[in-house]
Amino acid sequence: MTDSMEHGDGERDDDLVAAEYVLGVLPAGERADVARRIDTDRDFAMLVIGWETRLSGMNDEFGETAPPARAWRGIEARLFPAEAETSPVRAGLMQSLAFWRGLSFAAIAAAAVLAAVVLTDIPVTPPGEELVASLSAADSDATFLAVKNVDGSVRITRTGVEPPSGRSHELWVIVADRDPISLGLVTPQGTTRTDLPQDIAQLPDDALTLAVTLEPEGGAPEGRPTGPVIAAGQLKKI
Repeated sequence: MTDSMEHGDGERDDDLVAAEYVLGVLPAGERADVARRIDTDRDFAMLVIGWETRLSGMNDEFGETAPPARAWRGIEARLFPAEAETSPVRAGLMQSLAFWRGLSFAAIAAAAVLAAVVLTDIPVTPPGEELVASLSAADSDATFLAVKNVDGSVRITRTGVEPPSGRSHELWVIVADRDPISLGLVTPQGTTRTDLPQDIAQLPDDALTLAVTLEPEGGAPEGRPTGPVIAAGQLKKI
């Protein structure tokens, strides 16, 4: 751990601390203190997210190791108890078992990326607070970071691979018992800004799921998702 960016009072620069946290070089005790700070300090949490994004390419140097089959069975048993299989199955993206399993996996990954505590009951966010969603999915290299502003607008930035030639990334908002609603295409470079429909923006934030599909160039031809869901995540307060 370096002390090259200490302030006059001996405290290190927050940006440096965030970088050391992401690199995993902090002592266990200090790392636990930083993890608790992420849960309560939004500005510091955004620094951590920035370093996660900048350093994500380092993971490309490591090969994948498949976990034992029993690990996935254990996760499935906790996420999808037997009684869930007895509920009525409805058609469409919202009712796709594969989609929700992928989303559950993405939620676990998002928690690691955001270094946030996984909550079972996320309260409705008070006015004046932004929410963040890290969008990802199992078996996909496409990742995105989305921020919902207090005015109902959404900013989304691609942090993973670009869409293949002739294809486009399209952002959708998903609400229970409604068809997915397109929020437009995600530009391959920079940040895309879009607005939630007024009736959707008024819903509790924990009721919204953001998803990105891979569509023909220019977007889904009929305003309905046609391609695979390559990234998804739920908005969370930092």
